[in-house]
Amino acid sequence: MNFKSLVLLGLSVTTIGTSMLLGSAAQASTKDIKAGPIWNNEDAQVKCPVAAAAVGGEWNGQWRTTIWGKESVCGITKKPSRKVVVNGHNVKAVSHPQGSFMALGNGNWKEVNDRGNTIFRFTETGRDDWSVYLFDKSRNVTIQLDLHRKTVVYRDNTQQFDLYTITASKF
Repeated sequence: MNFKSLVLLGLSVTTIGTSMLLGSAAQASTKDIKAGPIWNNEDAQVKCPVAAAAVGGEWNGQWRTTIWGKESVCGITKKPSRKVVVNGHNVKAVSHPQGSFMALGNGNWKEVNDRGNTIFRFTETGRDDWSVYLFDKSRNVTIQLDLHRKTVVYRDNTQQFDLYTITASKF
């Protein structure tokens, strides 16, 4: 097979024969960090990995002296952090213009108004990739926190409708 790769407008494009795979180009940043005086390569093998780890990076094997006997720098590479996205499996709070829904633990949730007063309590009945499903036994009401549509859906025995627009969510 013939493999070719290039980075185009922030996307990595890999061709395998005549097929293309698109994905985000993971771009690591490289910079020099101070590591005190480094006397030789053996000294760098000890000091540079420690200096790199202190700033969350990895030593790339490069070093140089900037002020003889006083200061050297190590080349480090920092990989970009992966952003975690709130989804139906990890969401713990959802805000809407009139208040919010909050997970209390052990499958229990509450809805509070914009003043922070609890107005309804729910039991979690399920989750999927984009939603959390809640049930209020006292009113026989089901609530769906739909993160994909950014909508709180109300459902009872006679009706179903979009109740609120989700303005924020947290995990």
